[in-house]
Amino acid sequence: MGLDVQLFDSDDNELSLFEIEQHFHDAIFYETKNWGSYQYLRKIKDYYAPNIYWNKEELKEFIDDLNSYKIFIGKEYLPHLNSLIDRLSDERISRIRITGD
Repeated sequence: MGLDVQLFDSDDNELSLFEIEQHFHDAIFYETKNWGSYQYLRKIKDYYAPNIYWNKEELKEFIDDLNSYKIFIGKEYLPHLNSLIDRLSDERISRIRITGD
């Protein structure tokens, strides 16, 4: 069980739907203790609770958090993190929704 991520364009069309897998989520939040300093990253810690809607500006802040967090995550998870950042950096994205279980 992970987090579902939906990406939408400015016309509210869904561009993509994917999952932040549980093992990757655990690597961010349970294998390190540095996530609490990141305003947007800490909003996705509890994968049972989130029902998050972010606009383009908030998404940029989330991406900035993820980029800054690279120094804390295990090397084996860097490809997952880079892939997530790439997916979220699509210029067509106007808003994002993150939901948990």
